[in-house]
Amino acid sequence: MTGNLADIWSHMRGVGFLYGFSVGSFRWCDFGSPNVFPEAKSFQYILYKTRQLLHLIMNMCKLELQWFVYVDVPISTNSNNIEDPENPAVTAESSPTSRTMTILYWLCQVPGIKHLYKQIYKQKLMHGQASSLVKGMFAQLNQMTTEAEEADFFENSGVLKTAIKFGTTELVEECLKEFPYLIWTKMMKNQTLIQMAIEERNEKILNLMCKISEEDKNELVSRKDKNGNGVLHYAAKLAPFRQLNLVSGAALQMQREMQWFKGVKNMVLKSERLVRNKDGLTAQSIFTTQHKDLMREGEKWMKDTAQSCMLVAALIATVVFAAAFTVPGGNFNNDESSNRGIPIFLNENSFMIFAIADALALFSSITSILMFLAILTSRYAEEDFLLSLPTKLILGLATLFFSIVTMMVAFGAALDIVLVHRLRWVPIPIVLFGFVHVTLFALLQFPLLVTMVSSTYWPHIFGKQSKHMFRLSNS
Repeated sequence: MTGNLADIWSHMRGVGFLYGFSVGSFRWCDFGSPNVFPEAKSFQYILYKTRQLLHLIMNMCKLELQWFVYVDVPISTNSNNIEDPENPAVTAESSPTSRTMTILYWLCQVPGIKHLYKQIYKQKLMHGQASSLVKGMFAQLNQMTTEAEEADFFENSGVLKTAIKFGTTELVEECLKEFPYLIWTKMMKNQTLIQMAIEERNEKILNLMCKISEEDKNELVSRKDKNGNGVLHYAAKLAPFRQLNLVSGAALQMQREMQWFKGVKNMVLKSERLVRNKDGLTAQSIFTTQHKDLMREGEKWMKDTAQSCMLVAALIATVVFAAAFTVPGGNFNNDESSNRGIPIFLNENSFMIFAIADALALFSSITSILMFLAILTSRYAEEDFLLSLPTKLILGLATLFFSIVTMMVAFGAALDIVLVHRLRWVPIPIVLFGFVHVTLFALLQFPLLVTMVSSTYWPHIFGKQSKHMFRLSNS
């Protein structure tokens, strides 16, 4: 029996590699921490950001193709379909997807797509084979061993710990289908599976376990390890380094940690939230201690960002304020005229555009300054990183971006007022060059704003449930 378990474990490690290779390729890359208004905006820096943007676009295209192949392209046993996607054989499996194969044929005419398709299809095939192998091995293990031997195997092999660590949800799901009692079994370090999932910050597997134990969820999340730590104590620990790096910037990392802690806190009963472990520590005290350095780094990141942005907003406010009193074209200066002091081009449409854009730029830049000033004077408590600080930064960045756009509009309108009578074509280059500068700023800094909005209002934590849920009973 021991030899059989050893053979199964050796195969299991190979399957884990296949899963990691086939599923792990879908994770987003971290393109570096956002650095708002760096000290040296050199030409090399702009080239670097441009290459970064192109890299992001290429990865997005690859992800779209991966999604298309995994969802719409069927797996065929005919090797010709794998090696020659331009001439797919019509089989009983692929005939319902003739439109998909037609789309695939034309996609493969694009240089580089055919080779990329072959790579993705092989990954899909490997993924399917690994899934079938896992199901077969779990079924064989279930027939060959007793319940005690099964529990001992999973505890000693660490296969579920590895699957939870690397987010292999399908392996955990298949395991719990064959061995449903494992969700209640304490394994490595006397931990339950749900405690492992919370410690590793794996929300998909956590959602899976909460769903399949829905009737007994309160009992599941109230279980303790040998040190008296519950699920909330594990949620209070600092996330693994690889999970922290999924979010760029210390402030956003602290925000995600707060969201995770609050999410788990809402899962447990109120009577469990203040429970102390054997060391006499509550979950809140563990969270404060282990996140002290991250919170300090988040405070520094926020202040540096706010100071840099506030400097730009102050410059914009100064310029547009002065422009309001030095209008293009000047004013009437005739002492005897009733129009004395009135702008000469007051009745021009371009002048009204200038006046409105200049006023909007002033108001939005002042609003931006106030938001960044509020960030600098914040108390930086743990709760502030959850909503208060991100909201202020979002408003500050949004109004700063709007002030830059309206300032460019005011500048373009002023040039049009002065030069349009001599150069009729002057609005064309004004629009083109203004669009280039606004677009450049948007490409360099707008991703930070999008990331902040997404992580604050659509955090995607505890949001998605598995499509293949089943219900277990406490046995």
